[in-house]
Amino acid sequence: MSYEGHVGNVTAVGFQKDCKWLYSGSEDGTVKIWDMRAPGYQRMYETSSVVNTVVLHPNQVIQKRNVRLS
Repeated sequence: MSYEGHVGNVTAVGFQKDCKWLYSGSEDGTVKIWDMRAPGYQRMYETSSVVNTVVLHPNQVIQKRNVRLS
């Protein structure tokens, strides 16, 4: 299975506790949600800066943190 979709380098990856979902952040300013059982990403969130970290909140809500590099 291929996980293509980010234009920039992938800087963060995580898995949902049941390992059904993968989430990733990238230098292209996007966070993508991937269903491990299906091809392609299911959701994409865009920001105006690099995404360095992505974490899944205990209530299963995606949180993203942006840090602009200078």
